[in-house]
Amino acid sequence: MNRTNLKTVTAIVLLITLLINTAACNVNFSVPTKAQVDTDDIKVDVDLSVMSGTVVYSAVYDMLNNPDQYRGQMIKMKGQFMVYDYEDTGNYYFTCLIQDATACCQQGLEFTYKEEYKYPADFPEPGEDITVCGIFDTYEEKGYTYCRLKDSVICQSAS
Repeated sequence: MNRTNLKTVTAIVLLITLLINTAACNVNFSVPTKAQVDTDDIKVDVDLSVMSGTVVYSAVYDMLNNPDQYRGQMIKMKGQFMVYDYEDTGNYYFTCLIQDATACCQQGLEFTYKEEYKYPADFPEPGEDITVCGIFDTYEEKGYTYCRLKDSVICQSAS
């Protein structure tokens, strides 16, 4: 994929996450779901959950622009759960969205579960704080390359 296409894909992903964040209500409560697990035994390669918002923003930006450097690594991140229902594919896309320290900019990663879960019954509410662990990967869809955390789990606590 050439650099222009990567920038276009990155811009589209950022626009989608911005639209999702704008449309979603800012619910901030934690209800355990079937998809939440204890992640104490997971070996994490990159722990974004302990970084400041600005550093996380920069790190995720780097992941999106240099995906080959992160592919196969276990990533842990903390942010807001967002969901996007894309009618063209008929799929739901789940993201963990992180704001920078000034809350003016946001960055996020799509994630998919390791297990089969049904939306919305087995998922957090949009806007709810979550912590996600998953394996960084890319995939092709409709001629574009996207980044995501695959085989993900949501921690029982966002702390």
